Amino acid sequence: MTGPPDDSPSVARLRLESLRFLRRFGLLSAAWSLLLAATAPQVINPTALWMGVGTATAWAVASQWVAPPRAWWGGWFVTVIALEWTGPLAGTDGWSVTGGGVLLVLFGVVLSGRRHWIVAATAALVAAGLVRPLIGHGWPSSRAITTALFITFGAVALTWLVERIERVVRDRDRLQAQLLDARTEAARANERAEAGARLHDTVLQHLTAVTHAEHIDDARRNAGRASNELRQFLRADPSPGTSLRTMLQEAATVAADGVELSVSVVGDRDVDDRDRLVVAATAEAVRNAARHGRPPVRVHAELPRDRQRDTVVWVVDQGDGFDVDDLPPDRLGVRSSIIARLERAGGTATLEVGDTTEWALRLPGEP
Repeated sequence: MTGPPDDSPSVARLRLESLRFLRRFGLLSAAWSLLLAATAPQVINPTALWMGVGTATAWAVASQWVAPPRAWWGGWFVTVIALEWTGPLAGTDGWSVTGGGVLLVLFGVVLSGRRHWIVAATAALVAAGLVRPLIGHGWPSSRAITTALFITFGAVALTWLVERIERVVRDRDRLQAQLLDARTEAARANERAEAGARLHDTVLQHLTAVTHAEHIDDARRNAGRASNELRQFLRADPSPGTSLRTMLQEAATVAADGVELSVSVVGDRDVDDRDRLVVAATAEAVRNAARHGRPPVRVHAELPRDRQRDTVVWVVDQGDGFDVDDLPPDRLGVRSSIIARLERAGGTATLEVGDTTEWALRLPGEP
């Protein structure tokens, strides 16, 4: 009683859990049949009645350990047919002792997902119900027809219900897979962008300095810096317990490269992935100010411990500034290492030029 081979894992798990439920429901169905037998208003042949109901009860208990789903369902199918005929043979005068067996068998075959099985099982149950007036006294044909209609419409309703539920589960699995693919691709894109930005911030700038160095000692010094920073880039990130204040101060000091710098920080907290992007963007802003602006360079940061509040870092120098929109396409430092970094973290980076040149790096608080 397994489903079609192309079913999603969630649908297969749904069917498995439904089958487990039906195994327990079999015990309830047997208790239902016992109650109907005990309250029958008229019984001509008690032996036939209790033999039929007792056999059904014994199967309900034994079926808890029947592993193959088809064997389990086949046993219940035979049991329900026998219960359909137990009442007429025992002379219960139209009093059925089938209980919930019909629903159990229909639900079980519907879980197979095979239409021809559903049709065959429904036809067999309908035939068993229609035969009752022929083998038992006091079983009117109208009741047999009512039973046949109940079985038919029950099979249709259960089939429709199970198909709709399985369709919803398949759609959910498909959407989850698409979401996972989108998140994976976005993570890869962010990783590539961050790797490119960090390489630009450190190694590429030092290598450019090497090519323009007028003395061999300057070239060696810049090559050594490029080597060291590439080695640091390839090493693991700082431990989760690293202070954000410490990381920001160290990154700004290294980026200033000896230029007069003052760093003031309000607040502190542990570092997460978004904070690392803010630190990297701050370092690039300081590096840009040290090389293209005029000292001193001042950094002021507000790092609230409550992550629901905004994190803001200002980087100010005394230079004339520039217009971000007028930057050449090959100037990746500002676009990739500052603006794009903050955008990946969900924040913004804005540049204001007046008496001073000021970067405002803002990371919104978490909702």
